[in-house]
Parts: sequence; structure tokens; C-alpha cells
Amino acid sequence: MRSSRTAWAGGRTVVAALAVASAATLMLAGCTAAVTDAEGAASTTPPATAGTRSPTPTPAAPPVTCENALLPGGYAEFEAQGLRPDAFTTWGPNPDRRIEALVIAGPGITCSWRTAEGDGLAYFAQIAMSEAEWAKTKAELQSDGFVEQETPVPGYFNGPTPDPLYGDGGFSYRDGFLYYTLTPGLTKWVPGLSSLPPE
Repeated sequence: MRSSRTAWAGGRTVVAALAVASAATLMLAGCTAAVTDAEGAASTTPPATAGTRSPTPTPAAPPVTCENALLPGGYAEFEAQGLRPDAFTTWGPNPDRRIEALVIAGPGITCSWRTAEGDGLAYFAQIAMSEAEWAKTKAELQSDGFVEQETPVPGYFNGPTPDPLYGDGGFSYRDGFLYYTLTPGLTKWVPGLSSLPPE
């Protein structure tokens, strides 16, 4: 009580000054809190870094064609033997007629290379096929006399009557694709069948 009276005895100016000072202090505290909050909110968002770029999407693989279906060594071998791209025909042995039917039934490619004299020939086909479709096709091949072998690749279905002119064609199934090669040696140039390292 004594201190209150002493303050009052000093006059109204002292009381007013104290009131103004108190109000200013509260206002300053409020401003300080507001700034702190604003800075705190801003600090939750990291500043943009100059030169930051969005990740580059991985380009899609090119579609499989007769120009890229084999490993480069296969095309080099064809070149050395004088084999040139040629229209795929079905006037050959039974495996070729089956390939035609399979391609018509589902997506795939058929490729042919031939020498200018016609005495050299290479056939290749790649057909998208599900496991269920392969089980049915495998039974049909076995019914037609195709024999499963471990060479040139495991699961190679060799034709029943090899033709000296056309070779010893056969079928192989891997990872959703059925492959046909006119000769067993051609399998080494098929990426899905080859054990060769990528070139």
C-alpha cells in the first residue's frame, strides 16, 4: 500500500507514462510474436534451389522390328554371308505355316533374309504369348512331332523333319514370347535366348 501511494503522489504524469509504456511493451511483444510466427511458418518451406530440375523420364524401349530383334553380331553374320532382308513367305516347311497362323492369332513379327542367288535363307519370328497360350501351343507342337531338346537352348522344340535346304527350325518360349528360328545356330543372336553378353 505504501508503494502505491508513493507512485500516485508523483502525479498523474507518472501514471500515464507507465500506462503508455506498458501498452507499448504489449504491442511490441505482439508484433514480435507475429514476426516469429511468420518466420516459423516460412521456415517449414525450404527455399527453392537455383537450377533444380525435374527428373528426366526414362525413354520407352523402341518397338521390336526385324532391324533390331537380333543382337548386332547376327546382322554382321548375315552381311558376311550375303543375306539381305526379304519378304517372309510360307512356302517352306510346316513350321513356317504354323508361324503364320500364330502371328495372325496374336501380335508378333516375322523376319526373313535371303541371298541374291536364293541358296541362303534365314527365318526368325517373335510372338507375344501368355503362359496359358504357350501350354496349348506346346501340346500342339508335341502332337505334330516336335521334340523338346536341351540344345541349342533349353526347351528348344525341334521340328520332326529337318529339311537340308531350310535347316532344322524350332521353337523356344521365354518370358512371354515364343521364338522361331530356322536354324538352331540362330538362337545365339536372339536376346531373349542368347547366353552371350549384351553387345
